Order: sequence, then C-alpha cells, then structure tokens
Amino acid sequence: MPTSGSFQPPRPTPVVGQAVVATFNLQPLTVNVWHDTPFTITLPEAGTYRVGGALRGNVTQLASDTIVGIAVFTQFVDVTAGGVIVPESFRTLAGATKPNQNIGTGNFGVQATSPVDFHYTIPEPRTLRLQGRRGGSTNVASILGGPNSGSLVTYEKVA
Repeated sequence: MPTSGSFQPPRPTPVVGQAVVATFNLQPLTVNVWHDTPFTITLPEAGTYRVGGALRGNVTQLASDTIVGIAVFTQFVDVTAGGVIVPESFRTLAGATKPNQNIGTGNFGVQATSPVDFHYTIPEPRTLRLQGRRGGSTNVASILGGPNSGSLVTYEKVA
C-alpha cells in the first residue's frame, strides 16, 4: 500500500516530431513570388507548439551581373486555416550583396543556415507548409535538403 505523498500521476506522453526537408529548386520559378514546397509538418492536436530546427539555402549569381542583392527566403503557411502565414516564421536563408559592377568571371554567392524558432497556437490539428521565394538575379537558388543538409524542422507541444 502506498504511503502518503508517494502517488505520482502518470506523465503525459510528449507531443513531438521532426522531419528532414527535401531540396527544393527555386531557380526555374518566378522571382519575388512565394512558392509552395512539398514539405509539410502536421501539428497533431490543439495547443501551443514550439517549431524549431534549421533551414539551409543556396544562392548564386554570375559575377558579371550588375544586380546588387540576391537571396532565398522561407515562411510557413497554415494549410488547414486556408494558407494563413504563420507569424514569426519568415526567414532569410541565404543572402549576398556585391558591388554594383562586374567583379569578374564565375559565380558569386553563398550557402547559409538559418534557425527556425517560433511558437504557434492552434485550436485543432493543423498542417503547415514551407514556402520559398528567391530575390534578385540568380543563376542558382534553392532550399537545400536531405539527411546531410542541415535542414531539419522539429515541433514540440509546450502548452
């Protein structure tokens, strides 16, 4: 028979998940327009979630191009709620600037990783989709993915 004060209620099962992002090529798509990627995560029940992880982007342009800035951007939209943009989910994954002149031959660009870290409160299960957009005159623009890319999104129910 348990003694007074020894009862421990069962611990709730944590609501957590993660998914690896697949590479998504933005280069053939319209510049400065948001495009749906195939990547989604489903938050399985009502509550507040911390969505975290990291996304990696790659952007380059010809060194001879005179456009100054290039970039890859991401954001999450709530598909279940009709495509509403998830607050605080916007990220610049990779961006570069150069002098407004021809700086030679070859490519000019960068690969970079940006943290994902936002909270999202939902009244019911929701599916979030990653969107991507490229800016500037690019010859390569992508969200890098795959198991060795560093692009991973996690979620944890916190309330």
